[in-house]
This record gives sequence, C-alpha cells and structure tokens, in this order.
Amino acid sequence: MKKILLRAMLLGSVLGANAQAPRLHPTEVGLEGARYAAISSPTYPRFQAFSGVVLRYMPQRLGVRAGLAYSHRTNLPEIGNCADCVTGETSYRRVTLRAGAQYIVLPNTPWLYPFLDVAYRNTGAAGRFTGGFCGCLDNTFTATTRAIGGMGGVGARFRIFSRLFFGPEVYYEGFVGQKSS
Repeated sequence: MKKILLRAMLLGSVLGANAQAPRLHPTEVGLEGARYAAISSPTYPRFQAFSGVVLRYMPQRLGVRAGLAYSHRTNLPEIGNCADCVTGETSYRRVTLRAGAQYIVLPNTPWLYPFLDVAYRNTGAAGRFTGGFCGCLDNTFTATTRAIGGMGGVGARFRIFSRLFFGPEVYYEGFVGQKSS
C-alpha cells in the first residue's frame, strides 16, 4: 500500500510541476542563429551568424514557418608583388525567401524539430578589375541567378525572451535556377 501511495504522490507532483510550466506563445519571431557551410566557396563564408529572421506559428506540434535571409561578401584579390597583374574586387549578395512546415516529433523535447521549406533565392555578383602594363585588362561583370528549391533538416529552438528565440538549424538545400549576365 505504501508503494502505491508513494507512486501516486510522485505522479501527482510531476503532473503538478508540468501544469506550472509557462504556456508557449503559438507565434514566434526570431533570428537565424548560425549558418555553417560544410562545403565552402570563395563567394560565401563558411560560418555566418544572425543572417536572417524567422516567423513561426506553432499552435500544436505541427506548425508553419517563413523566413528571410540576406548575406553579402566582398572579395579582394590576394596579389603579392606583381607589376602586370589584375587588381580589383568582387561583391556577392544572396537573398533567400522561404516558407514551410515543422513538426515536433517528440513531445518531451519541443525545442528539437525537423522541418521542410520551399524557397526562392536571388543571388548576384559584380566585379570590376583593372591592370596590366598597358591598362588593357579592364573588365567589369555582373551576374544574377534566380532559383527555386527546397531545404530540409533539423533545428533547435532556445528561448531568449518571451517571443524571441535563438534557433540554429542543420539542413541540406538544393536549388535549380536560371543565370543571367
């Protein structure tokens, strides 16, 4: 009888503690916490922090999400002591707009979730170079790519304030687009 009473008290205290937990708001606005590219390129940095905003609506375990991200980078040439080399700079920018869904698989860990997004990405590059003994190596270029694709992965949500969270995500992305120069 003692064991049954002890188990009932333990269960009651656990349920009572769970009832005292603050209710999460279904609507959240936050910053993209960090972005790390396993395969980097000279156009975009390997690590990037706080590059966008995310809006989520999670009334239950299934929710919808939307995001807007922007990144910019300027590359300067690394030329040593060269009298007849080209010099200049190249600027890259990338804007990504996405919408999708996320689902809390394990109810005991509402901070961990898988997600799937559909996205539109606009990238651009512009550069201006000059050089050579004769000055005849002047070159200016611009390129723009518009692409659609998807992102799927796993994310985490760490609350900073009532409606502000830190949300690092690990995902794979794939895009198909058209380039214009």
